[in-house]
Amino acid sequence: MQLFVFHSQGWLHTNLIGEMDKFDRWFNSPANHRMHHSADIKHQDVNFAAIFMLWDKIFGTYIKPEKNLHYGVNGIAEDNSYIKVYTNPWK
Repeated sequence: MQLFVFHSQGWLHTNLIGEMDKFDRWFNSPANHRMHHSADIKHQDVNFAAIFMLWDKIFGTYIKPEKNLHYGVNGIAEDNSYIKVYTNPWK
C-alpha cells in the first residue's frame, strides 16, 4: 500500500503530464492537483480531492486547471538556499 501511495503522489506532483480532458472532470489528476499547490490567491483552498473531484464540485472548491502557475508560499521571496527554504515558514 505504501508503494502505491508513493507512486500515486509522484504521478500527481509532476509537471510533465498535461490536461486529460474527460479524466480531469471526475478524478484528481496532475493538472487538477497543480491548482491546489498554486501560490495565486484565487487558487487558495481549491481542489482538495484525493481521488474523485466530486466533493470539490459539491462544496464549490473545484477550479478548472490553468496554465503558467506560480508555486511557493505567499509573502516569502523565492530563495534557492536549502536552509532558508526550511526555516522561512517559521519566521
